[in-house]
This record gives sequence, C-alpha cells and structure tokens, in this order.
Amino acid sequence: MSAHRLRIAAACLCALAVLAFSCLPLRSAQAAGSGTGFAPLARACAPNVDPDTLAALVRTESGFNPYAIGVVGGHLARQPASLDEARATARDLAARGFSYSVGLAQVNERNFAKYGLDEATMFEPCRNLRAGGAILTECFARSSGTGRATQAALRAALSCYYSGNFTTGFSSGYVSRVVASAQRNAREGGAGPIPVVSDTPPPARQRRMDAAATTPPERARRLPSSAASADPPSCHARRVVMMCRGLGASQAKRLCVKCLDE
Repeated sequence: MSAHRLRIAAACLCALAVLAFSCLPLRSAQAAGSGTGFAPLARACAPNVDPDTLAALVRTESGFNPYAIGVVGGHLARQPASLDEARATARDLAARGFSYSVGLAQVNERNFAKYGLDEATMFEPCRNLRAGGAILTECFARSSGTGRATQAALRAALSCYYSGNFTTGFSSGYVSRVVASAQRNAREGGAGPIPVVSDTPPPARQRRMDAAATTPPERARRLPSSAASADPPSCHARRVVMMCRGLGASQAKRLCVKCLDE
C-alpha cells in the first residue's frame, strides 16, 4: 500500500464524525471531541484519525476500559480490574491458544508484532490507540480503493476493522453500534471521569453540618409575654399603694408596691 493512499485515507477519516453527528447540533458534536481528556490523547497517539471517530470506536470496542480483553468465540467471566490482572489474563489466553483482543481499541493479538505491541505495551493507552488508528486507516485506504463513495467507504472500513472484511461488520450490527456510540458521545460529551466515593467517614464537623442541612427546622420558640419581658418600674418614682392579697414581699419590692394589707 503506497504512502500516498494512506495519506488520502487519513485525510478522509474525519468524515465519519460528520456522518455520525449529522442529526445533532454542532455544539454537541464538538463537545464529544474536545470536552474530555480522551480527545487530546487521541490526537497525540492516533493523529491520522479524527478524535470523534476514534472515541466512537473505542466506546464500542472497550467502553473506554484500557484493561479490557475480548476473547474470540467466548468471553471472560469478568474484565480485569488492574494492569497486572490484565497481563496475567493475556498470558493465560496466549498459552491456551485463544485468539483475543486487548485495550482501548481492542487490538487483536495477531496484529501485535505488526504494530509493535507486546506483553509490556499492549495495554498502554497511547500505544494501543496508535495501533488501532493505523488499522482503521489501512482499512479505509482499502475500502476507498474499491470505488465506494466516501461515506460508504467509511462504513466498510469499520467493518474491516471489526472482521477483516467489508461485509461482516454490517451483518453483525457492528457498524450501526459504532455510529450509535458516536451519537451517544455527542449527547453526553464523550468519555467523562468516574466520580470518587470516599472510603472514610467525613469529619465530625462535616457530619454536624450535613445533619443541620437535612434536619427540619425547630418549632419557633414562644415569644415571652409582655408581663414577663417588661422592665420593672423604677423605684425612684412614688410607690404604688395597693392591696397585695398574697403578693410576696420580694415580689412587692421588685414591683415597687406598698402593700396596705401587710
């Protein structure tokens, strides 16, 4: 395959983004490529492929899981949770003769040697994306050389990426899934960060603040009556002379009252 044909293919790959986002506002389409951390990685590691195109492919292939492993003719009981676990699983699959694909772009083990991947590098996001981008670019160069229109060639290239030919990706629904992933990326803004859940309880002060924010307000306190809250009369004025009828001496003194019935 000539370098000229590869350059043409690379220049045309961005058309997939136009296809995928044709029914969505331009602002949403741009967000999928520039609103997340994936786009800079894609541009740096697979510069021949539009980031929106690569994001749609990666969502379909691995769900943005760099440790993902797919087994041809089967599947893992669960996906690896760490790099060490991913490498151990890949070694076991290779020893048992399975055909398998790894990483963000799900590069198949048959392509490792061609694209410079090995046990140490197959799960590296940048190396994996570079290999996936090269495979897709070559597939597009092949499909565009068959006389297909650009959009049809793009779909055929996706089928080629999935199966090595221009038909199986259509019959299996893979091509439709990639387009649907592109539309989902546009709506959601691409791959977002996973939130962190703390394993330790919050400090006591924070717990009190949280409790105060969620506890219903207390009933309003009763206002003191005017009799209880009023200041006692000044004893510098003339005392009031009255029948106290049981009023205690201390109360009479406080109220500046002279009791006639003392």
